[in-house]
Amino acid sequence: MHADLEAWAVTQGAEWLRLTVVVGNRKAERFWPKLGYVPVRIREGIRMGRQLNTVSIQVKALVGGQVDDYLIRVPLDRPVAP
Repeated sequence: MHADLEAWAVTQGAEWLRLTVVVGNRKAERFWPKLGYVPVRIREGIRMGRQLNTVSIQVKALVGGQVDDYLIRVPLDRPVAP
């Protein structure tokens, strides 16, 4: 199913896929890297309902881009110094 989503996204002109993984969700933390996603930033204090979470922002290049290329285009996802 994910491969179909990727193929469709490319036909629509997408160059990247982006997702958010809740830190501590071990299954998701293992699953998404196997599909080629790489973490680019950790964000804390993200409200989901009544819960505050720490999340990992992850991206996957669809057309051979490098993470640095993505971060130039999406400054919000650049890692921030502690």
